Amino acid sequence: MAQKAKFKLLNQHLLSEGILVFDVELTDADNEVVRYIVTDFYSADGLKIVETTIAVLPDNADCDSDAEYIDEDSYLGKQICDFLEDTDHEMPA
Repeated sequence: MAQKAKFKLLNQHLLSEGILVFDVELTDADNEVVRYIVTDFYSADGLKIVETTIAVLPDNADCDSDAEYIDEDSYLGKQICDFLEDTDHEMPA
């Protein structure tokens, strides 16, 4: 039986008013680890997310080691799963 992929929230912080950033680590079913930065941009009233961007973090990025697991059915888990399903993840040379 294959291992299930796991997400860890490494860090989250408010970059500026209306921009929330999450550093996330994904360990896939083959035990390969990739880190992502997920950025949510909020509406002017701060109540609604109007855009989400996701990018691969470089291997040498410094993240907080006090990590917690992310439920794949949570908002953040779903955003990452959608990103992984909808894009080609090869880093440019």
